Amino acid sequence: MNVGLLFVVPSIYQMTRGMLVIWVGLFSVIFLKKKLHLYQWFALATVVLGVSLVGLAGALCSDDGGKSASTAELAHRTAMVIARAAKSPEALQTIVGILLIAGAQIFTATQFVLEEFILEKYALEPLKVVGWEGIFGFGVTLLGIIVLHLAIGRTPEGQYGYFDAVEGWREITNYRSIGVSSILIMVSIG
Repeated sequence: MNVGLLFVVPSIYQMTRGMLVIWVGLFSVIFLKKKLHLYQWFALATVVLGVSLVGLAGALCSDDGGKSASTAELAHRTAMVIARAAKSPEALQTIVGILLIAGAQIFTATQFVLEEFILEKYALEPLKVVGWEGIFGFGVTLLGIIVLHLAIGRTPEGQYGYFDAVEGWREITNYRSIGVSSILIMVSIG
């Protein structure tokens, strides 16, 4: 999700995170054999529509500052979104960001459904499950940092960029505001 956030504005990021309920609902039906009522399916369809509209708006309006457009103009823009994405780096970045966030939501939904399955099937303390979840998340994040640093961050093009772990560590340790905010983020998540 955080890599996707690099490519989209925060409002699109937050709305795209709403896809989590869609995937959890579908995975619960498929894997846990849960039954959803009609109003729940309607709610999921409403979320799909909302997330789709926000994503489309982000791809279509990424370079015009969100100016108002007529319905005909929006229809024309919608028809041209793929062509624009090939020509416009901003639109292409938005689409890539949305896809990364959506992929992360699928991963998170899988985790939630798996946790529900484990807690229903086995007698485990929920606090221990959360602890193991944190250890797993830390491990995956650490592995991701290492892989992205080695693949991108240490290249000449990636140096001082998003995936340069050495530069990131330097900024955390040398700039008090970055270090403090990093610790506060960790505490707020934990």
